Amino acid sequence: MRLNITFSILKKELLETLRDKRALFAMIGVPLVIYPLIFIIISEATLMQKTKIEEKDSRIAFGTDCPEGIRDWLSSLDKVKVIEADHPEEELSEGKLDVIVYAPADALEQLDANRTVEIEIRYDQTEVRSTEARSRIRNCLQEKSESYLKERLASAGLAGEFIRPISIKSENIASAKKTTGNYLGMIIPLFLIITIAVGAFYPAVDLTAGEKERGTFETLLSTPTSRMEIVSGKFLTVFGLSIITGLLNMGSMIGVLLFQVSRMKAAVGPEADLPDMVFAISTPGMITLFAMIVPLSFFICSVMMTIALFARSFKEAQNYVTPFYMMIMLPCMIVGMPGIELTQGTALIPVANVALLFKAILMQKLAGDLAFMVFVSTVAYAMLALMCAVWVFKREDVILSQEKGMPISLRRSQLQPRKTLTPDATVMLYAVMLLILYYGGTYFQSRELISGLIITEWGLLLGTTVFGLWYFRVNLKSALHLKTPPPFTTVLVAVASVGTLILGLQYNLWQNQYWPVPPEMAEASQKLFDPQTPSWLLFFAIAVSAAICEEVLFRGAILSGLKNSLHPAAVVIIVAVMFGIFHMSMYRVVPTALLGIWITYVVLRTGSIFVGMVAHLVNNGLVVLSESNLLPKDLTDWLDAANIETNGFPIWLVLVAVLFLVLTIGFIEISKRIQTTQTALSERRG
Repeated sequence: MRLNITFSILKKELLETLRDKRALFAMIGVPLVIYPLIFIIISEATLMQKTKIEEKDSRIAFGTDCPEGIRDWLSSLDKVKVIEADHPEEELSEGKLDVIVYAPADALEQLDANRTVEIEIRYDQTEVRSTEARSRIRNCLQEKSESYLKERLASAGLAGEFIRPISIKSENIASAKKTTGNYLGMIIPLFLIITIAVGAFYPAVDLTAGEKERGTFETLLSTPTSRMEIVSGKFLTVFGLSIITGLLNMGSMIGVLLFQVSRMKAAVGPEADLPDMVFAISTPGMITLFAMIVPLSFFICSVMMTIALFARSFKEAQNYVTPFYMMIMLPCMIVGMPGIELTQGTALIPVANVALLFKAILMQKLAGDLAFMVFVSTVAYAMLALMCAVWVFKREDVILSQEKGMPISLRRSQLQPRKTLTPDATVMLYAVMLLILYYGGTYFQSRELISGLIITEWGLLLGTTVFGLWYFRVNLKSALHLKTPPPFTTVLVAVASVGTLILGLQYNLWQNQYWPVPPEMAEASQKLFDPQTPSWLLFFAIAVSAAICEEVLFRGAILSGLKNSLHPAAVVIIVAVMFGIFHMSMYRVVPTALLGIWITYVVLRTGSIFVGMVAHLVNNGLVVLSESNLLPKDLTDWLDAANIETNGFPIWLVLVAVLFLVLTIGFIEISKRIQTTQTALSERRG
């Protein structure tokens, strides 16, 4: 790769981007102008509204029986106006009154008799004037209550300590810097990551899909430059702009906060130590903050460019990249979850690890080993994402794709017959099925668990998938991989699936040590295996139904729709992750995705969905048999004696499972190569 060519492309792209007013506004206008305006407008508007509310009189009315003494207490307050209302409840609802005070007619007599009097304040919580009026009246009544209490204690010859047997004192040992860092750590990382993504969004879309739409990609590819030089120049452009945007946003946020804090200190007095609380960051911490922006931007830019390369137009790329832009906000929200801190486990979660590191730095809790783990893992994710971008860029069917995709028409007769769904239609199908599962599946299963599960599998998943393929005139045989598998391969996969189940259960045991399933969720899962439910019905609902219906969706429609546009390894991982997310539980995503990798692989290499159904059936079926106590007694006794749930599986059994899995994969690969060779020879002879 010639660096001078790469930097020439970088210079060209930067000049073209910086000439665009929209890009300049997103990079410079937002951080340098919008933030100060937002802070000023919000603070000034809040102060103005608060002043207006405090200056207005509170309009109060009294109940019919309210005694004159209590009326005198409240009517003598500043900024309180008594209203004689004929229908006070109606006027309170209409906003003509702020509060209504009710008290019994003998309230003063009861107070003099050392009794307790209940005084009711009726107000409208949705109205600011009403809540302000309630506060004023409540403060007055509390003062009167304390006055009566002192008189009663004095008349009884008792000290004030008599009514306070225990005095509770709480002391917060957290420093002001740590407390403020905790709050800022939930906000600043989210803003920073979002602004980095904003800086990368427009260039990533414009330099990929935008060039496709303008027809300039072909011109660029016809020049004596390599694909690597082109993608490097474009990537450096996107990366540089996102870094600049991120740094400008961070600097602008810090500057605005400093300015606002200085104003608050001037208003409150010299005793306010807000600047020290906010910005007491050590030099190593500041260096770490800025150092982490580089691999984070690297990762975000690479993913955005990869996604945008699959689009055929600027608008379509926006639709593709926007979900990712929204998804990176989710890991940032982990920072605000109770008990979530930067650990060896969370240091490996993309994006979330950087947000947690930022929070730790702001709280004066920087740990060098964890910071190093975050940096290394983020660099690894960034390099992997860049490799994907380079691989996609080298594919002419993606770069020069002019396919118009599947037309959206209400008339089936106008659609062209297809062998598989297009990638965008596949993603749309997955999104629709998620919605159907969330709303429809939850509804049916909440009414009756087992029958609802059967309806979900056969009616919602299988029915919707087959109907969608039929409606869009997709060939069911090719889309669903309806091919008869070799018997011996099927048997091997079935046996190897026992090994994958053992490995999956072992992983669950490891996961529970660091990330245990909450007892409520564990109890909900056990409801599936109600002893009153017939075993055959459980087996049909959990094993047979899932093996058929879920495979038709994932290893059928989704796999066939994506496999022609992605590398085999990428499509296996993507379909598996989609399969894991589909089960809608944080604790099941990884175990289910690992199972999905195995099933997707065997279907992709054998070309038969029936092999995947067998693997799925073996996995779920053995779980049902185990939970229903239908396994052979000798095996059950051995599992109980080994105490699998505590100790895990014996190491020799795990090694046997791995060995058989490797041998099965080797057999499948050899069979696939032999088949490919025979097909090539047949074509040459023909």
